[in-house]
Amino acid sequence: MDLQTLPKALAFDLDGTLAPSKAHLESDVADVFSKLLNFLPMAVVSGASKGQFELQFLKYLPETGVNLSNLYIFPENGASMEVYEDNSWTVKYEEHFSEEEAQKIISILKAVEEKFGLEESWYHVLKYGHEIENRGAQITLSALGQKAPLELKEKWDPDQAIRKRIKAFLDPLLSEFEIRIGGTTSIDITKKGQNKALAINNFLKIQKIEKNELIFFGDALYPGGNDEIVKETGVICKMVSNPQDTLIFLRDILNTYEETNRQSSLG
Repeated sequence: MDLQTLPKALAFDLDGTLAPSKAHLESDVADVFSKLLNFLPMAVVSGASKGQFELQFLKYLPETGVNLSNLYIFPENGASMEVYEDNSWTVKYEEHFSEEEAQKIISILKAVEEKFGLEESWYHVLKYGHEIENRGAQITLSALGQKAPLELKEKWDPDQAIRKRIKAFLDPLLSEFEIRIGGTTSIDITKKGQNKALAINNFLKIQKIEKNELIFFGDALYPGGNDEIVKETGVICKMVSNPQDTLIFLRDILNTYEETNRQSSLG
């Protein structure tokens, strides 16, 4: 990466950017990510639940020497935010659905399963884990189940054609909510305005920095991708192909920070 100036903060998608879809953070990514937390604040914004954040991301960070106070996590596509205070994760805001809203969404998603599952030949018969999951601030339909093997999920709807049909079916029925295609097999539903762009804007306000001082990394910044909305914030966006691609950028930023510190210490 050609750094004109050092960023004052970084932000990331999770699945496909920092870790493989629904898989854990790899050790080399965890190492460089953790070292960068000693230099600048970083945010991770994902459709994952807080529990998924813990299983997939947080537990794979080093146990010592990590400045977690510089880490901000935004589960459920930014519908909630948590920070590390007093040796524990603290919820700063969370937009839960009411019971009535959740029941409406779930009932319509069940109709989706019937319509597209019984009447269409593409719906896979294999199921892994929950298909409809109420995460509190987000309800997710996972067509193959949360625990489906990655290789199966990647083959199921690579061009999003199936989920675009599902979204087109849902849009008029759930017009008061935000509906997004997420991950490799999922549809995510949150309250209107609760999305990754809102999370990034909140992060900018908390850090009191300008848009050009933050870099966001995502694997789905393309048209229709679940990271595309971040472009609306005006922050610097970097498209990556996978976690190892992200790692190249992170090493470059870390090396630049370490060299800048070294030069400063030498006077």
